[in-house]
Amino acid sequence: SVLFVAWFMGLGYGFVFTFLYWHLEDLNGTTTLFGVCSVLSHVSELTAYFFSHKLIELIGHIRVLYIGLACNTARYIYISYLENAWTVLPMEVLQGVTHAAIWAACISYLSAAVPPELRTSAQGILQGLHLGLGRGCGAMIGGVLVNYFGAAATFRGIGMACLVILLLFALIQWLAVPDEEEDKTMLAERIPVPSSPVPIATIDLVQQQAEDVLPRVESRLPPKKTKHQEEQEDVNKPAWGVSSSPWVTFVYALYQIKEMVQLMRDSRAPEIQPLQGTSENRENSLAGGVRPVPRETHSDPSRNQPSPQAAASQTRSSPTHPSVAQRVEEREDQQAQPAAGG
Repeated sequence: SVLFVAWFMGLGYGFVFTFLYWHLEDLNGTTTLFGVCSVLSHVSELTAYFFSHKLIELIGHIRVLYIGLACNTARYIYISYLENAWTVLPMEVLQGVTHAAIWAACISYLSAAVPPELRTSAQGILQGLHLGLGRGCGAMIGGVLVNYFGAAATFRGIGMACLVILLLFALIQWLAVPDEEEDKTMLAERIPVPSSPVPIATIDLVQQQAEDVLPRVESRLPPKKTKHQEEQEDVNKPAWGVSSSPWVTFVYALYQIKEMVQLMRDSRAPEIQPLQGTSENRENSLAGGVRPVPRETHSDPSRNQPSPQAAASQTRSSPTHPSVAQRVEEREDQQAQPAAGG
């Protein structure tokens, strides 16, 4: 029944939003009047949103719906008997009660009536009924009725329909909910939802009071572990073993290939260095069989060719080039051997 009232109030809101200014234009209303009506209706909605929490706390959700249906009845019937367009301004103040207060009461009521895990879905259904289906039906059905009966007669008929629905809704609540105390316990401050216009401090206070009176024992299930986590926590399996997860296996294989390539590079490095040294020794031994012929120069040969003692001292004095010193010593030994043989 609450969802039906929310749909019907959305129908009336869509009808007023679509055809009110059209009706006022038929009554020689100006654009200035339309602007003043829009300002009054929006200011009344903002004010109703600020005080809807106190109103729901005082009289309850269902009585707020009663007031909204009654204000809709009075507003539509009043508009249907208008003769001067400017006299519509007092009724525009009721926009806050007929739309903002109804919307806040419906959200608060559904949030308290459904389980916590379904609150978001319930608010989505309410928004679809009130602002979607209700407002669309108000525009389409209202257009057909205005085309056949006129705007004034249509406003009067929707106002009478609001009165009939108000009586039926009150009868259903009286028969189905005989205990009026049940609605008083469903206050908005007990509902910590984002759409509820309840201060956060009030929500925390009421939650603490409810926990003190009725402590809740929540059983928490252990978090479900993945297969990879279970394999890692298994004591019987080694830590270096290949996992059944494809990504872990792939990364493990890449890491092993990288390690093998690095080991191969490290093993090749020491093998190449002695090969170079032996090749140099062979070249020196081959070159030692042929005695080098000194070049003819006009200068003194004793000056151009240093003595073995001077070469040895030079090689000792330059420790930064050990390979050069070794080559010089080997050449001196090779030159001394054929000389001794001759």
